[in-house]
Amino acid sequence: MVEAEFERMTNEQANTETVAKEAIVTIAMLRSTLKTQADELQAAMRTEVRKAGEGFRQEANAASTTLNRKLEEMIAKADRAVDDLAKAQAAFASQRRRLFWGLGAVVLLCLVSLVATYEGLYGFYQARYDKLVQQVTYLDAVNRSDLVPCGDGRLCARVDDKAPRVGDKKQYRQVELR
Repeated sequence: MVEAEFERMTNEQANTETVAKEAIVTIAMLRSTLKTQADELQAAMRTEVRKAGEGFRQEANAASTTLNRKLEEMIAKADRAVDDLAKAQAAFASQRRRLFWGLGAVVLLCLVSLVATYEGLYGFYQARYDKLVQQVTYLDAVNRSDLVPCGDGRLCARVDDKAPRVGDKKQYRQVELR
């Protein structure tokens, strides 16, 4: 579930970055186009003004000045929009980095907890398993021996006289198998 959320957020971030970059490029191209059109318009107006008389020239200058002012205002707005978009993109990137660090810490904590739990349980059950294996080996040997109860809580055995003696003082002999 965390991986799906992480992948979704990564895809959203990639889409947001792509849209932001495309918007920045589009606004820059719009600004360039506006500037080019303004220059072309000014050149066309100057040509027409030269053809017209002096009175018309003054009116055209006033119109050109107004137009230039409006174009400069539009360019300034476009510049502010590009700056605001760049700031939003930087804030998003910072937030994404913090999210990745947080997810990394959570994953690391989960792995450490899992390993610690495994080691704790494995050590406990491994010790019990080894002890049970020893008991089973002992009980298997007793089961295969030729032993019978002889009364008063004692056991009687058929001893192998040919087998060598064992023990610290060589006090034991092997019991014959059934």
